[in-house]
Amino acid sequence: MAGCESGREIERRKAEFWLKLARRDSSHRNVDVDVIWLRHWVEMAGIHLETIGTSEEELETLLRKGYKAEAKNRLKLARIRCSVEGVDSDVKLIQEYVEKAGIDLKTIGTSKKELKQLLRKGYRAEAEKWLKVARECRSKQKVDSAVKWVREYVEKAGITLEEIGTSDEELKKLLEESEESF
Repeated sequence: MAGCESGREIERRKAEFWLKLARRDSSHRNVDVDVIWLRHWVEMAGIHLETIGTSEEELETLLRKGYKAEAKNRLKLARIRCSVEGVDSDVKLIQEYVEKAGIDLKTIGTSKKELKQLLRKGYRAEAEKWLKVARECRSKQKVDSAVKWVREYVEKAGITLEEIGTSDEELKKLLEESEESF
């Protein structure tokens, strides 16, 4: 049929589409997926990156820029979330993206000290959440599990039970007063 594109031409156009996405996305989100698909369609079309107006150097720059943006986004998220939940995964991703971007923490407006503080604050929030669960539940299994989480997060946060408004005695009492459920 006249006017139909060949499979290779369609694949080349798909590669160009993913290049546009990678260029757009690099300033505000992770571009890994864009670059993976771009490479896939370049290979499927049997062409070189230069054919669609890019290079390995540009892709590496886009990836580093995307990692930096994603590290900043994760930092914002960790700063918000740490008062209500643990932020282990956010902090790990921040460190991973900073490393992949080839930058230091100062470049995204933070430090190792702040990341430790975010973790501690998140662990404290988790301990407080599990304390609430232990106080509200009656099921022995749930109370037992909640008390274990309280202790684990208190230890991770480097705080005392008293700092979250409880004591060893209260936790033991909660365990004693809980009921077996069948």
